[in-house]
Amino acid sequence: MQLLRRPEIRADDARRLVMVSDLHIWGPGDPLCRGLTRFVRETLEPGDAFFIVGDLFDFFVGTKQVFTEKYVDLFNALRDAGRRGVNIVYLEGNHDFDLKHSFVGAEGVRVMQGEFVVRWDGRRVLFSHGDGINAKDYGYKAWRMALHNPLTKLIIAATPGDFVSAVGVKLSGASRAYNDQADDATVTLFRNYACEQISRGCDFVVMGHSHYLDDIKFQCGEHKGQYVNNGFPRRDHRFLVIERGEPYIRTESWRDFILPTAGCR
Repeated sequence: MQLLRRPEIRADDARRLVMVSDLHIWGPGDPLCRGLTRFVRETLEPGDAFFIVGDLFDFFVGTKQVFTEKYVDLFNALRDAGRRGVNIVYLEGNHDFDLKHSFVGAEGVRVMQGEFVVRWDGRRVLFSHGDGINAKDYGYKAWRMALHNPLTKLIIAATPGDFVSAVGVKLSGASRAYNDQADDATVTLFRNYACEQISRGCDFVVMGHSHYLDDIKFQCGEHKGQYVNNGFPRRDHRFLVIERGEPYIRTESWRDFILPTAGCR
C-alpha cells in the first residue's frame, strides 16, 4: 500500500529530532511550564528539530493576546531557539488553537494542523496528535466542530480574553478528565492505526492524545517501523528523541527539569 498524501516537511539537515506532547500546562506557575522553558533554553541546540505534537497547553487560543502574554517567557524561549538554529514545528492539538497568530514573524517556527510527514535521514516520520483517530468518538467530534466553527471564532474574537481563558479552562478540564489514561480499546486503536501507516511506508509514527506512554515495533511484510506515544509528561516525565543513524526513537527523562511537579488544576 502507498503512503497517504499528507503535507511533507524536509528536515534533511537536522542532526536529531526531539519530540514532546500533552504537557497540558495550566499556567505560568506550572512547574511543567518553567521546566519546558529551561529545557528549550538548555537542551535544544542549533541543528535540532523540535516537534511539539499537540496539547502543550491545557487551553490556548492564539487569536487572544492574553494567552501569549501569560506565557511570555516560554514563547520568548521558543523564539530564541528558532533564531539560534533550532527548527521548531508546533502541531496543534485539541486544547491549543490558532497558534500561528502567536508566532507571527518568528524565525524557525512552523505551525501545523492535522497530520504531516517529515522526511529525515532517509526515513519517513508521521506526526499526528491522534485526536481524530477514533471515528466513533462522536462527543469529541462535536466538541471539535463547535470550537472550529466560524461562528464560534467570531464569538471568541468579540469576547474579552480573560473571560475566554476562564471558560476555556473549565471546558477543557471537562473534555478530558486529568487523571484519565486511554483504555485498552483506545490503546489498541492507536497501535492498529500506527501499524497501518507503517504498512503504507512510514518508518516512524509519533502520536499523543491518549496519555498512554507507548513504544511498539512493527514488522509489516519486509518493512519495519516504530510507533511511539509521549504519554502524559506530568506523570511519565519523558520526552522522545532520535539522532541521525539511530534505528529507533527512544524515550528520555526530563525529570530534573520539571520537579517538583504540581497536580493539574
